[in-house]
Amino acid sequence: MVPAYGRGTSRRTLEDRLRAHFDKVSAGISPHKRIRILRFTDHDLPRTRTRKVKRIEVVAILRKMLDARAEQQSAAASTEVEKWLAHAIAQVSNEATHITPATRLIEDLSLDSLALAELAEHIGEHLGRDIGAEELGDLRTVDDLQKLAANGNGASRVPMPSYAKFAEPYTPLLPGPLKSLGRALFRRTQGAVFDSWLKPQILGRGNIPANSNVLVVANHSSHVDFALISHALGEMGKRLVVLAAKDYFFNTPTRRFVVSNLTTLIPFDRERAQLESLDDALAELAAGRSVLMFPEGTRSPDGTMQEFKSGAGYLALRSGCDVLPIHISGTFDVLGKGKLIPKHSPVEMRIGRVISNAEVRIVAESSEGAGAYRKAADFLRKTVEGLVQPRRAMARKSRKVSSAATEEAASNEKTSRHAKG
Repeated sequence: MVPAYGRGTSRRTLEDRLRAHFDKVSAGISPHKRIRILRFTDHDLPRTRTRKVKRIEVVAILRKMLDARAEQQSAAASTEVEKWLAHAIAQVSNEATHITPATRLIEDLSLDSLALAELAEHIGEHLGRDIGAEELGDLRTVDDLQKLAANGNGASRVPMPSYAKFAEPYTPLLPGPLKSLGRALFRRTQGAVFDSWLKPQILGRGNIPANSNVLVVANHSSHVDFALISHALGEMGKRLVVLAAKDYFFNTPTRRFVVSNLTTLIPFDRERAQLESLDDALAELAAGRSVLMFPEGTRSPDGTMQEFKSGAGYLALRSGCDVLPIHISGTFDVLGKGKLIPKHSPVEMRIGRVISNAEVRIVAESSEGAGAYRKAADFLRKTVEGLVQPRRAMARKSRKVSSAATEEAASNEKTSRHAKG
């Protein structure tokens, strides 16, 4: 927006009024919809020739403003941070910022909704009561956290119910038997395509658990991935619940109808109500169903594995379920990001051994800092990456042996020529 600066009102006064307005509006809406960072600039926003805002450049401008810290908030209360609280914040933050009462949770520490939820657990453990993530939603600084802790020894606030689901657009659902028939035909068609055309190489099927549900995590390079994993997992795959991007698979009435009736995809809001979406996944796991999650959050732009988001650690630690790691190679060449027409290319899937939940917890609790969810997600990424590393090591060894053999053959040929001469 463009503030209407005018005569008789200072810029600071007008900006303070705007801040107060945003705070007032934010207090009445869900935490994930609130404005977290508000900055003013005198420069025009970068735009394309068609006057569309260049969002990537705007993000860079905002980050530059935050790094400059031109508008540091003052802490009017305490001058020191209690040791237990500073330790709790350090546990969930990746930033190496020196923590003071004026340190801002979002801007300085880059705490997302999952980090705030984990921080709520630490504070609740210290106070001996539950702290809802919604209580942290309107807090800005570490000093606000200290005030919450100082005044929070009473009864916990009753969590407000979420009405987000009532605002979802209506999607017609087929009757149960018809839906089951449609899903069976859809799955059979996919299987026929995979078996007759793509012919993926699937290794490690013996690692698929037969009598327990698991959280399935895999790298993600193509829309083919979730169907391929469901096909490879056999009986488990028939009931596998898949977290799918809400802003892509559920953004039009046609897509919502198809995925709601013919697949087991459930919407995952990766931008706003992430905690609510993860809690939906926890409910599926608690009901005994296996859930597939792509922890990278989106398809890889070049086929290489990206960072795993902390949501994977959240599900692994909160659900108490074991984890089944999977690595997929080649689907980026089949139907990578930006491609509309699939092409035939070799595809390999490696299914790793099941990682027990106890193993994940030991990793999350055995080291300091970074947050338990973040550490668990990093561990899962290394595990998935490790499924393909032995093959690469063998390939490198094979190339070395081949190179050595070539050099030896060339040397023998040279010696032979000298002998003939």
